[in-house]
Amino acid sequence: MEKIGLNFLFILMLCASCQPDKSPLRLAVAANLLVPVTELEAAFEQETGIELEVTGAASGALTAQIQNGAPFHVFISANESFPRYLVDNGHAEPEPKVLVNGKLTVCTGVAVRNEAELIAYLRSESCQSIAVPNPEIAPYGIVAKNWLMEEALWEELRSKFVFGESVGKVNTMLYAQSVQAGFTSNSAMHTAKLRTLGEWVSLEWAPPVPQFALMLKRDHPGKKALWEFLFSQKAQEIFHTYGYTQPDQ
Repeated sequence: MEKIGLNFLFILMLCASCQPDKSPLRLAVAANLLVPVTELEAAFEQETGIELEVTGAASGALTAQIQNGAPFHVFISANESFPRYLVDNGHAEPEPKVLVNGKLTVCTGVAVRNEAELIAYLRSESCQSIAVPNPEIAPYGIVAKNWLMEEALWEELRSKFVFGESVGKVNTMLYAQSVQAGFTSNSAMHTAKLRTLGEWVSLEWAPPVPQFALMLKRDHPGKKALWEFLFSQKAQEIFHTYGYTQPDQ
């Protein structure tokens, strides 16, 4: 009787293991990519029939979640150091690959035509608060800090800074008009919510911000299809709509 029970339990376990994986495919993306990836999500699901669940946050915050066991299958970071950390600590399959390049941009509530006018405005009494992505966890924050330090503005303007966890938080502050200026990704100026809020200045001195894709070790039958789709012509066209460029451009 005990043997029959054990055999029955084994059969149940075997049947359960043979069931198709119906859990969603999970993509973690840096906050600056959330708007274009939301459009990409719909295109991917229509083309493949695979349900895709997208989570956007600061790259550093997502890295911490993945390290702590968050069930993501693919990760797109706004710099290389976070995916490299995951590879080195056994959470991912090497190597991270550049997907697209972003660009640091500043939005202001007044007309500024170039970097010289932007600097004058940031220093003025009219500009009381400046949103900046947190450079501790947000790659766009690192680029913003480097630009501000290059222009000898980091210490001078520190009292005006309002730090957001990611460019997504900066965009929220810009949309609420709770700050007079904000450092964010160039993709923000291509969104319907933000494009008409103020003047946009692309910082030519600032280097491109490469977005690195990484395939994580957690398995899912649709993971390879998502990886291939991210680098497809259709996906690249969606990214281009929001101001991203291909790595060789």
